[in-house]
Amino acid sequence: MDRGGANEMVQRLQGLGYQPHLVPAQLNGQTWYKVVIGPYPTQQAAAAAQSEMRAKYNRLYGGAASAASSRPGVSD
Repeated sequence: MDRGGANEMVQRLQGLGYQPHLVPAQLNGQTWYKVVIGPYPTQQAAAAAQSEMRAKYNRLYGGAASAASSRPGVSD
């Protein structure tokens, strides 16, 4: 997502009690930003945290949290 959208997502996730950070990535000559939460000790712990985060986010913000939303042009 662009810098503004990424910053907005960071603020929303901080409001839900998470500590996200931004990771810049180059895509088609442009800088996009991934919003990352973690690390977690195991893949299972990360999956559980992801499920919990999405449920909290979707309850508060209406279902906008998805893995693909942070990667323009990439679908899972």
